[in-house]
Amino acid sequence: MKTGLIKLGGYINAVGVSLKNVYSSTSYVSESGTTLNSLANGIVATKSIDDTVEYIHILNPPSGDVLYLPAPRDGKQFINGTILSNGHAVTISQNISGVTITKSVTDVWSSLDTVIRMEVSSATI
Repeated sequence: MKTGLIKLGGYINAVGVSLKNVYSSTSYVSESGTTLNSLANGIVATKSIDDTVEYIHILNPPSGDVLYLPAPRDGKQFINGTILSNGHAVTISQNISGVTITKSVTDVWSSLDTVIRMEVSSATI
């Protein structure tokens, strides 16, 4: 049991900033009663208290290097994305149809939770 709790603590520490002192996302809202298997786009999202950072928790990862998301509900523009656990950059492109997040071919989506940290453009806060 102790080993399991230590392992769990390690997972939480790696993405802690996206779990602590955050609010539910207004860009990607999870409806009440949504289960892990029925997540839209395989993600849930949180945002920093000051609304300058959006965290995308990829719980059901795509099969390739690209994650496609619909346009944010609140009209935000995102810039400068990174994988939270290792600091590696991801490419973010956004248009009226949605947001595309592309990771490097050398990075791997975690089967538990890959968290993408996206800065919010100050023009849309």
